[in-house]
Amino acid sequence: MTNFNVKKYLEYKKDKRYSSSNICIKLEISRGTLWGWETAKRIPPDIKIRELAELFEISVDKISDLRPKDIQSAVSLQKSTDLSLTFLKNNSSQNKYITELINCTEKIGTAFKSTNIIINAIMHSNPNYCYIKDANLNYIFANSAFLKHLELLENYDITGKKDSDFFTPKEALMNTKQDENVLSTGKQILNYEDWIIGSKKKKWGLTFKYPILEENEKIIGVIGFIIDITEQKKAKDINLILKEALDFSKEAFCIIDLVTKKLVYTNKYRETIYGYPIQKFLDMKNNFWLHSCVHPDDKKSLSEYEDLFEWPEKREFRIVRPNGEIRHLEARKVTTSKTYNGNKCVAFYDTDVTEKIESDYIFNMFIYMYENSSDAVAMFNLTLNRCEYANEKFIIFLQYKQFTDFKDKNVNEVFSLEQFKEQDFSKSLEMVLTFYIPNGKTVNSVAKVIKKELGKYTYAGITVIL
Repeated sequence: MTNFNVKKYLEYKKDKRYSSSNICIKLEISRGTLWGWETAKRIPPDIKIRELAELFEISVDKISDLRPKDIQSAVSLQKSTDLSLTFLKNNSSQNKYITELINCTEKIGTAFKSTNIIINAIMHSNPNYCYIKDANLNYIFANSAFLKHLELLENYDITGKKDSDFFTPKEALMNTKQDENVLSTGKQILNYEDWIIGSKKKKWGLTFKYPILEENEKIIGVIGFIIDITEQKKAKDINLILKEALDFSKEAFCIIDLVTKKLVYTNKYRETIYGYPIQKFLDMKNNFWLHSCVHPDDKKSLSEYEDLFEWPEKREFRIVRPNGEIRHLEARKVTTSKTYNGNKCVAFYDTDVTEKIESDYIFNMFIYMYENSSDAVAMFNLTLNRCEYANEKFIIFLQYKQFTDFKDKNVNEVFSLEQFKEQDFSKSLEMVLTFYIPNGKTVNSVAKVIKKELGKYTYAGITVIL
C-alpha cells in the first residue's frame, strides 16, 4: 500500500495557497473524500496522489513513496513486453513472423527484453490497437495500428498526451475511467465488448487492459489492447437475424453433420410440426426422429436412406405426433459447401403438407365424380379468387369455347357472390345464381352450392341443374 505523507501534503497545500474547494474541482472529487485524505482516515489512490503532485508542481516522492513519473524502470518495460508476448501468443490471427519474434525474444533473456527495440518491434507488428499509459494516464506509447486508427502519422510522438487530446469528451471520460480503475484496483479488463473508441460508432472491438507493476508490486501504468471484431460482429448479428427468421418460418429447418451424423441445429418450428421439444432432436444420430416420430409404415423406406446416410432431393413421409395425430411431411435436401466445425453438412427443410394432400385428394375425387355428370359443375377457389375446375357442360353453359377462356377471371366476373353472404354452407344449398356470359348479358339459373374450408383455402362447388 502506498504511503501518503499527510503532513507534507498539508504543508504544500498551505504553501501553494490552494483551498480545499479548488483541489476538489481540479481532482474531480468530493469534499468528503478530501476530508478523509487530510484526516488520514483514507489513503488516496496512486493516480490522485500524482495529480496532487502535479497540482502543487512538485515531485510525487515529496508527498508519498511513489516514484516520479519520469523514471521508467526496466521492470515496467519488461512487464509491458511480457504482457505483449502473452497477448500475441493467445491471438491465433498473428502471422508467422510475429510467432518467430516471440519465440526468439523469450530465449534472449530479461535484460534484452526490457529494451525499447524489442517492445517496439512486438507492439508495432501487432495488427490490433495497443497503447501504454503511465500512472498519470498520460500516453507513453502507441503502436502503428492505434496511431493509424487515430489518423496520425506513424512517427507521431504521443508521449504526454491524454484521451481528451484525441476523443470526444464522452469517449475520453469513458476510456480514462476504465484505465483509472485498472490503476487504482489492479484488476484486469478482459473481453470488454463495445464500440471502438474514436471510431464514431462504426467499429466494434474487444478491449483488454492490464496493470503494469514494478518489482515491489506498485502499479505504475496500464497497457491496453483493442481487437477489431466489426466483421465478426456483423456476421453474428446476421446469424441472429437469420435464426429468428427461421424460427418464425413455417418449415422445420435442420443441419446434420455428415461426419458425426448428428443433428447440430434446428429451428424452433420443428416443435410445432413434430410436437416434441427441440432438445429431443439435437445431438442425436437421427435415432429419435426415425424411431419415435416416423410413421411405422414409412420407417423401412426411410431406414435405407439413414443407413447409407444419403438422401434424395425430395421425399415424403408421415409422422405420428405425441397425441397420436398423423401428419404428412415433405423434406427437401439442401447441399451446401459450408462446413460445421470443419465437417461437411447437409440441410433439410421439412414442410407439413397434410392439408395440401387432403385438399388434392378431395379435389381429385371431385373431378372424378363430376367429369361425366349430366349437370354443369365447377369448383371455385374463393381465397385465390379463381376457377379451379369446370366440366365441359359448365363451359357450354357459360357460352365459352374452352375452360382457359375464363379460368383466370375473377370469381365476380363469372357469377355474383352477393347471395353467398350470411348463408349457412355447412350443407349443400339450392339457390338462384346470376352468371355473366361473354356477350355482356346475364343468365339466372338454379344451382346447388356447397362451400368448404380445405387447408388454408375456401372452395365453392357449384352444380347448375340443367
